[in-house]
Amino acid sequence: MRDKWSSNAMFCVVAAALAGPLYAQSATPKSEDPCLQIQKACIAAGYKEGEAKESEGLWYDCFDPIMKGQKATGKKQPAGVSSEMIAACKAKEAKGKPKTPKT
Repeated sequence: MRDKWSSNAMFCVVAAALAGPLYAQSATPKSEDPCLQIQKACIAAGYKEGEAKESEGLWYDCFDPIMKGQKATGKKQPAGVSSEMIAACKAKEAKGKPKTPKT
């Protein structure tokens, strides 16, 4: 009887040890899309879709210049956009994916 208990306990220990890392991976959120992060930084700085005529357009005045390595052309500069984020977004675009998901 004791041998059966030991083997059941050992099975539970092994199963828990194997399941732990799998659960931790699924519970960890994936890092946010780099292009979406740039888009959100532009929106936080006050840029809006359809406002290019007022030099406050989300894409024409903020996102596109940043992706070209320039400053946003509007009055405000988005905060928190790093060169690594820009490179990651460019790499995503090179793979043929859209630059931002529809929100």
